[in-house]
Amino acid sequence: TFPDTTTPSGIAEALEVSFVHACMQLRSGYVDVLKLFIAAAMSSYQLGFTIPEIQEGLSKCPNESANRPLMPEEVDLRETWYSLVYLTLLSLNHPTTRKESIGASIPSTLREKYQTLVEKIIENDAVSDTTMISVEKLLTDDKEV
Repeated sequence: TFPDTTTPSGIAEALEVSFVHACMQLRSGYVDVLKLFIAAAMSSYQLGFTIPEIQEGLSKCPNESANRPLMPEEVDLRETWYSLVYLTLLSLNHPTTRKESIGASIPSTLREKYQTLVEKIIENDAVSDTTMISVEKLLTDDKEV
């Protein structure tokens, strides 16, 4: 059965299952499961669940989709992914029930590392009709790359 995605524990279960499968499928270019991960993170954001609430749910999640506990690097990557979803939605002023607490819950290290990149991607999307984004353009201040 699909988890109850109206609760932090249900969101955590959806994130846990989709994360492991997304990692496995990304190497072959398959992104549908990654979209499920993003959808679960978006639901969490919209419902106003803070990142610590989701982390707590993940720490108590009975599923181990990798058939083992995740390595610390994998836990960090998963946190980075859902934090980036939160940071992007916050930057877009996407509706949530608890905007201030959501914003404050994004780890400062991730905010400092990715805020400018997220803003550049949003800016590029607003002014460009292309579907592809040049990494070089995003990582430099020169708009002619």
